[in-house]
Amino acid sequence: EHALRCMGNMLDVSTTPDAVTYSAAISACKIAGQWQRALLLLGQMPASSAAPNIVTYGAAISAVADGRQWRLTLQLVHHMATSRLDPDDICMMSLISVCEKGRQWQLAGHLLNKITKGSHH
Repeated sequence: EHALRCMGNMLDVSTTPDAVTYSAAISACKIAGQWQRALLLLGQMPASSAAPNIVTYGAAISAVADGRQWRLTLQLVHHMATSRLDPDDICMMSLISVCEKGRQWQLAGHLLNKITKGSHH
């Protein structure tokens, strides 16, 4: 909550948050179990002229995966790739983990196969 209040204070005093600030706030949402708020923050980034980077997406993917939202996690990884950011192994393992928890065995196996072959797309 403290990190999110700080972010709100930045906006109140017309300080523009950057990708590092958003990444920290999204990570705080993950720790607090607030995956919906993490997605909201990620969605607000373009309006503040902050471009999501691999760390920002990684934090959001981890938060959503912790919330056991496999479809949303898959969408985030896809969006990351279409934004010309290559999902790293941590992002892919979060996706595989949430697919496994969601009993999406075939999808998890397919993704794991892609990782072992070195292709994330």
